[in-house]
Amino acid sequence: MRQRLLAAMVAGSLLIGGSAMAAGKRGKDDPYTYSQRGAIEADGGLSAAWTKGLFSLDIAPRIGYFLVDRFQLSALFDLTYIKPGHLPYSLGGTLQAEPSYHMPILKEDRVFLFAGLGVGVGFNGRNGSFELSPRAGANVLFGRAGVLTPAIRVPILFHSNPSTLVGIQADISIGTVF
Repeated sequence: MRQRLLAAMVAGSLLIGGSAMAAGKRGKDDPYTYSQRGAIEADGGLSAAWTKGLFSLDIAPRIGYFLVDRFQLSALFDLTYIKPGHLPYSLGGTLQAEPSYHMPILKEDRVFLFAGLGVGVGFNGRNGSFELSPRAGANVLFGRAGVLTPAIRVPILFHSNPSTLVGIQADISIGTVF
């Protein structure tokens, strides 16, 4: 029994290590090098906040595909749960497509600056709205395939009534490239 468990663990680590090595190659002709055509980046963030009388939970996964070198098209989804005190909870979120450009700033291609423009819809559980969301930040590669992405976003919500909401959001996400 122990030998089978050990063999399964070794086989699993070889499979995981092999796929991470394939994802993290730094060769010129490797199609999976970060920001090169064909690379896929998956990341996301999770946040929770507790204050007196308020609880919120935010889940924000994202997947991107590099259509050509340095140009990525991403799908972003953000779901927020808010429970204020004794009131009923509410759900809100956004669904966006975001083209972005990623420029390497170091010779080793381990740090990139990027800028993108998310276009999509936002909802607050009752009403939907059109949303533009410019975003800028950095992609910091670590390990064989890890990506740390600090960014600033400026969501602009266009409602059906005359008001437009503009905000600012700082976020950090962690993910992988393959």
